Amino acid sequence: AESSFGAFDARALMMGASASSVMAKFLISQFGRVMLLFLVAGTAPLLLEISIENGLTFAIVRCIKQFVTLSPLHFIFQAKTIGSYVSNEILYGGASYVATAGLYNDYASIAFYDGAELVLAVCLALMAGGLDVDPDLYASMGWWGLVLAMTIASWLWAPFIFNPYHFKTENLRKDLEDWIHFFRIRVPTGEDDVKSWEDWYGSTQLKAGEGIRSSPCAALTWLIYLASWYTVLVNKTQLVSVVYSWKISGMLAQVMVLMPPVFLSSGLCVVLDLLKRHRGLVLQDRLMLIACCVVACDVVEAVVTLSLLMTIGWTKCAIAGVVFKYSFISMLLVLCEVLFRVMKKETMDRGNVVVTSLERWLLAHRMIRDVVVSSLILLGLIPGALLEMLFDRSCGCKYTLHNLLVYRDPGHPDNAEETHAQGQGDARPR
Repeated sequence: AESSFGAFDARALMMGASASSVMAKFLISQFGRVMLLFLVAGTAPLLLEISIENGLTFAIVRCIKQFVTLSPLHFIFQAKTIGSYVSNEILYGGASYVATAGLYNDYASIAFYDGAELVLAVCLALMAGGLDVDPDLYASMGWWGLVLAMTIASWLWAPFIFNPYHFKTENLRKDLEDWIHFFRIRVPTGEDDVKSWEDWYGSTQLKAGEGIRSSPCAALTWLIYLASWYTVLVNKTQLVSVVYSWKISGMLAQVMVLMPPVFLSSGLCVVLDLLKRHRGLVLQDRLMLIACCVVACDVVEAVVTLSLLMTIGWTKCAIAGVVFKYSFISMLLVLCEVLFRVMKKETMDRGNVVVTSLERWLLAHRMIRDVVVSSLILLGLIPGALLEMLFDRSCGCKYTLHNLLVYRDPGHPDNAEETHAQGQGDARPR
């Protein structure tokens, strides 16, 4: 198994500990209690102002209420939003006002995508043995885990937590119906019509034909990131080929691990386009089905190319291969978006097989990304809606537990629907 070759981990040997323990010490030093101290320090101006006006005891009680009612989540999300806009201005330029279109539409690229990727990174780290650390580090890791959980919760659910009446059962049911219509799982008709995901993505994120919007700094970041994982995987596969020289070819191992899983999915898109042209295959309103098939092809191709490492017990190397393949395909998707942004509209309208197949391949991957991220958000909202429903039935009142917790105010039941719509900015995914 891979753990039998710990002697090859030079960095861990120099530190006199396992690689996971070395990484745990770094994370604790950077994101542990210091991060919590940073959050507490953010309340210092409020504590000082209230203590001057009403006394220290009242100020302390007020600050405790702030923390209990989830103000740290709001603070983390606010910092994330500001950081996103500042970094985009530095990298790309062209800052402008963005009109409100709905919670998911507004914050998808700002926080939701990063929150979902952080969840994925945590899952992969746990699978790779990220908690196999020295026992004396577990107490300190608890602080870091708390900060990590707060960050994930804030990036994924903060806008919904601080949206009045969002956990009302009827409101969540309406959001679910709009979600189904948005991704065209069921095509809406009449007055229930909702803007499709394809229209939303094309007008707000892809922006085909509007010119390139990237920078050398962003490209350099991608290259450094991929080069780091490439170096790790090349070293790992060379070690595998030496240890298992009787079973595995070094060149074959490197090709299988480093090859991006794009051949089956791109081939499927080309076949679908040819069938549409020559056999009249109807693909309208079937992007969800196509997207599922395309991503299934990616998963199958990735599993097949990494199965060799799994069979010999090199799980960590296989997980590193998953990260590299995911990052590689993410970079290819970004390059496709850049290509369509610089491509002239006349070229796109000609209906070239390569162009239309590439566009379908891009849309399929981006749709699945939004389906997964929005589904993760919805799953996180369901427990809150169930608690709200139990509170309503047990207390026999129309006041909301959500508003009582977050705003320290039961709310105004007569204006619940109106307040929900106003607070959401019409949160339906349009």
